[in-house]
Amino acid sequence: MFERSNQFLKDNAFPSFIFHFANQMIRLEGESNPELLLAAGLLSNEIFKGNVCIDFTKFSGKSSKLDFPENETELSFPNAKEWYKVLNSSKIIGKPGEAKPLIMEQQAGDWLLYLNRYWQYEDNLAQTIKAQLVPGHFQSDSAVSEDIINKLFSETGGSDELPKTAALAALTNPMTVITGGPGTGKTTIVLKILTLILNEHQQTKPSEPYRFKLVAPTGKAASRLKESIIDRKRELVKQKLISEELSDLIVEEASTIHRLLGYIPGSVYFKHNRDYPLPIDCLIVDEASMVDLALMSKLLEAVPQKTKIILLGDENQLASVEAGSVLRDICLGMRNNEKYQHCVVTLTKSHRFSSEKGIGQLSQLINNGKGKQAFDLLEAYQASTSDEIEDTNGIIEWKVVPKPTGLFSKIKQHYIDHYQQLIQARSIKKAYKIFNDFIMLTALRRGPYGVEQINQLVESILINQNLIVKGKEWYSGKPVLIISNDYQLKLFNGDIGLTFFDPETNDLRVYFKTDEGFRKISPYRLSHYETAYAITVHKSQGSEFNEVLLLLPPEENPILTKELIYTGITRARNKVTIMGEQRVFIKSVNKSIQRVSGLRHKLAKKGAEVGQHTGTDKKVLRPE
Repeated sequence: MFERSNQFLKDNAFPSFIFHFANQMIRLEGESNPELLLAAGLLSNEIFKGNVCIDFTKFSGKSSKLDFPENETELSFPNAKEWYKVLNSSKIIGKPGEAKPLIMEQQAGDWLLYLNRYWQYEDNLAQTIKAQLVPGHFQSDSAVSEDIINKLFSETGGSDELPKTAALAALTNPMTVITGGPGTGKTTIVLKILTLILNEHQQTKPSEPYRFKLVAPTGKAASRLKESIIDRKRELVKQKLISEELSDLIVEEASTIHRLLGYIPGSVYFKHNRDYPLPIDCLIVDEASMVDLALMSKLLEAVPQKTKIILLGDENQLASVEAGSVLRDICLGMRNNEKYQHCVVTLTKSHRFSSEKGIGQLSQLINNGKGKQAFDLLEAYQASTSDEIEDTNGIIEWKVVPKPTGLFSKIKQHYIDHYQQLIQARSIKKAYKIFNDFIMLTALRRGPYGVEQINQLVESILINQNLIVKGKEWYSGKPVLIISNDYQLKLFNGDIGLTFFDPETNDLRVYFKTDEGFRKISPYRLSHYETAYAITVHKSQGSEFNEVLLLLPPEENPILTKELIYTGITRARNKVTIMGEQRVFIKSVNKSIQRVSGLRHKLAKKGAEVGQHTGTDKKVLRPE
């Protein structure tokens, strides 16, 4: 009954961990069902790739290979209608709301198959957002005078009304999404929004404190948000756009989402939830594009309905590592619903780079999927003289990616110069600043162009130059990236530390940047880390560096998309060098990530009453 005999999977098309899940579904079914086995394996595979569900029409009657290099078997998929008929009679596939391991839901004529918990996350998030946007929760008119609003946005000179539009939307709407690329002023706008909110609150409820929280998905992003808030507050006070008194009311503390919700060690649940909501009046979420479906569902579920929500992020960046493309889906769904479209504001003007030159122009072309034009710009820039290049627009550079044996000489000088400066620094503060001057970003983790081998290569370069001792695991200047949450040490996946000499202990310590400055930890207490001379583009989200070297493999890869390249180049403040192969670069820019989910449809859907859940009133499985 449970023999691995079906024609679709007999050749090891799926990795073992996916096939194990598929077989488990067959065991629950209680009888052989090749179509169910294929569907379950395919669903597990798609979730692994970041999709929330599978759309049968995407695979109907087609043949394709999976995105696993070790599995070259080509799968043939049944016709979608026939496939659906077989699955519809399955004992373990239910309708929305039913307590079955798998859920089938029809959207816009297509049939989507979910793991129950992912359907729950998606439906809960959609219904939470809709309930949040019920008219009447917030007044549509603000008590803040037009004079105050005009004063705060006077520096635009009327040339760009979008920042003012974003502020007014956040002031009057229960939930607002502000999206835009780096340098579009999202943090500054948030400070002005908080200024307007606090002004209004002082007029209406002067005796009550106004409670707001700033959060980000990672410790690194939260720390950067805090730094930005401090810098922008100082600027606004200096410009006399806000008073010292009001500035003092705007808290600078930013935390991770996990810390805000109250992480319970060893559990997938949090202290704060729908039954025990957060005691806040306003929630601001930065780098929202990095938040996956499960976490965003749990976060917004824990927010009281009358709390103001502001999501900040860049919808064009890479989506979260885990399942979902939440920020993009929310933006698309709300834009396609006339009741919600005014709640999404897209900032277009960069205050950092010109859209007609350098990094700004390149990122715009890549964002628009214009691979040939983007490459032509890189070539034209290479032909320019140094006198024609304006550093203020961000320097862009193209280099042909060498064969693996040629990487040593190509990147050698970058790291020699950078490391020498780093080890000569007299303080950890200075060393950390130097470290953030340059980073190499890779698209891949493994292989000759992957981050693992590049970091080994860099260490061999430094050994060759007698800058570090061969065989010595820890040395001054070694950067490390935390790859797994360690709640005991209060270190989280994505945190970057720098090894440096500690004069107090007369020994090496790994320094991690915190809200208060730096926290030092003995390197021998770290267990889940990797060397970080180079990091993946995914891990770089929420960070910025003066100069970025983006390494692309010379062969096509499913991971290479315009979103990855856009995210990589927009980590650079002053200069970005792309090392790649022309054909691969152009094809990658022309290709976009299309994660499958039903969230955008559920938000855009018209006719259903806000707050209603689809499906039955049967008991549902609680999401993990």
